[in-house]
Amino acid sequence: MSYPIYSETFVRTAALGSTTYTVPWGYRAVVKSITVMSFAAPPAEVWIVVAGFYVAYFPFQVVNSSRLQELMAIAREGSTIVAQLGSAGMHTTVSGFLLREVAGGLAEGDHVTHDRDDTGPGPELVAEPRAR
Repeated sequence: MSYPIYSETFVRTAALGSTTYTVPWGYRAVVKSITVMSFAAPPAEVWIVVAGFYVAYFPFQVVNSSRLQELMAIAREGSTIVAQLGSAGMHTTVSGFLLREVAGGLAEGDHVTHDRDDTGPGPELVAEPRAR
């Protein structure tokens, strides 16, 4: 049984301040790499936050420098991936994979629905079997 996996760029920005990506319902995001290029005069900083946790901080002390960070950080549906650029003249990309969220034991062709209201603490995944 296979499920769709999408290669995705979650955030690509050169804008000062925060840029946010929200993981769509029914999916899970796996952040695999962060690239940052600084053309800004020092000091310059970038913070990356995945599902409410700081996963990377890049301070730059020289102009025209770059960083690449490989990692594995998971954000479930409804969570956010945030790039916070502390200076103008910086570029960052956060990328990885977007996976369908699937409850265990589903048969090929089954799909998942959310059995909850929007005020609850989180989604309850319920399998809806396909017609046989």
